[in-house]
Amino acid sequence: MGTSTRWQGPNGDLWSSASRRLARWRDDACRALQWWSHERVQVNAYLVQVNAYLTTHEASGFPLHWDDHDVVIIQLAGEKGWEVRSTSRAVPLYRDADPNDTPSEEIIWSGVLKAGDVMHIPRGHWHQATRNGHGSGKSLHVTFGITKRTGASWLAWLGDWCREKEIFRHDLDCRDGVVFHAVTEAVT
Repeated sequence: MGTSTRWQGPNGDLWSSASRRLARWRDDACRALQWWSHERVQVNAYLVQVNAYLTTHEASGFPLHWDDHDVVIIQLAGEKGWEVRSTSRAVPLYRDADPNDTPSEEIIWSGVLKAGDVMHIPRGHWHQATRNGHGSGKSLHVTFGITKRTGASWLAWLGDWCREKEIFRHDLDCRDGVVFHAVTEAVT
């Protein structure tokens, strides 16, 4: 079993007052983020995932990429530079027929998000964030990844639903048409 390091504040206590304030803020923020993502799911039946990104000093985030869901970014502290490009494939999917690995050259927005700024990046738009050129500070932002239902996701759900029903697990032998008629009746 490994050993753990316990960080101590300047007075020898385990948590400095700043650490306690940060822990309280984290707890309150997490409850607020959970509430918001839960309400979005309940109202719109969207899948919402929340991520937080802390970047320090001169550092890059993920390289240029696209997401298969809409992203709402809220800059909580510090600043971060962003570049957003157009799509190179209309409404791409995670498991898609086309790998969609050639970034668009068209930059549709480039700028800096500062604390309190909010940005929406629609599904499929290429983007990247960086602290390069912004000095030795820190940047904290949260993202809400909002996955909406598509025709493909509905068909995937339908396929999963069909696996639960015995009639859809039978071979589609067309010798006597009995299975075909039973499947037709089960769907209508």
